[in-house]
Amino acid sequence: MMRALWPWLLGGLVLFGCDGAPTASSGGTSESLTPRQVTSEPDFGLSTPLALIGEAAHVRVGEQPEDGWQAFPAPNEAEEFKDLPPGFNGDYRARGWDTPHESFGMILYGERIALAMHQLERVDEERLQEQLAIYRNRYSDIKVNTVEGARVRYWFWEVRRQRLMICAVQTLHDGLNLTFTLGDTAVMDPLRMDFESAQNDRRSAETIFRDQLMKEPPKSSGKTPAETPNPELKSDVPKPSETNEPAQSAEL
Repeated sequence: MMRALWPWLLGGLVLFGCDGAPTASSGGTSESLTPRQVTSEPDFGLSTPLALIGEAAHVRVGEQPEDGWQAFPAPNEAEEFKDLPPGFNGDYRARGWDTPHESFGMILYGERIALAMHQLERVDEERLQEQLAIYRNRYSDIKVNTVEGARVRYWFWEVRRQRLMICAVQTLHDGLNLTFTLGDTAVMDPLRMDFESAQNDRRSAETIFRDQLMKEPPKSSGKTPAETPNPELKSDVPKPSETNEPAQSAEL
């Protein structure tokens, strides 16, 4: 099962090692990658066109939790979680659901949505491009800022104090992990979901992936050296059919 969405987000970036667990560099998670304390309130008086797009509906900052559930209904096998990420005080609450390959979560302030996040695990590049096309077409008149890396890519749209972020992480072996997040900057910034943090986190991610690949054992055929035939080696003992003596019967 996927982890709850929040606990170890690195600027919206969730890194997975070869065993599916979050990884960090050999020195541990850098202090610069940890979420910061939330010190301001979201502004629900703003109205922008930005929305998190679900199959059933859209969800916007300032809407009710029911709007989030309608846009991203929980599958029958989903498990609910209510854990907040680090740095949030008692004025905030979290609600969400989690399955082995998909999650949806909301950070609420005063029973209104301050941040909504949808995550897909182990999808292919085609699925990413389909989702990007939807958002690019919908917000074609809004500037998009991108951060491109070998393993990590980000796309940002921002209007006033509301920000939409898409993050794609190339896992070691299992495709892409996609994160779609919409929120007020009062919440997005402490979680490092901003353009400047994404640039820094991209470099950290490349280092983490490089270190992880170096730790991987070499691939093996599954056979021990004794079981693996070597065409360069020939036995000095002739087979019975190769000698001048007839083979002895097993009855002798």
